Amino acid sequence: MDIEPQEEEFEMKKVKKEKFTEIKYNQNNFDKNTEKDIQLFFTTESTMANQDRHIIETYERKNELESICYSWKEKLNSGGSHF
Repeated sequence: MDIEPQEEEFEMKKVKKEKFTEIKYNQNNFDKNTEKDIQLFFTTESTMANQDRHIIETYERKNELESICYSWKEKLNSGGSHF
């Protein structure tokens, strides 16, 4: 009497796990701001943009000055007068 081993059949199911987290937030309505507040926001933003522009221009000018200094140094060290 031959007994054949039986293969057990398993069904694999992929289960998608979902995790829900409550997110707390505060709703900010711009309708609550007065015209004066909105004008103050725009003024502050433009002031910050001008400061950024000024800093960038200052770095660009420093870079140009450094380039001129290196150019003059190279001309002086070469021994010839190229001025």
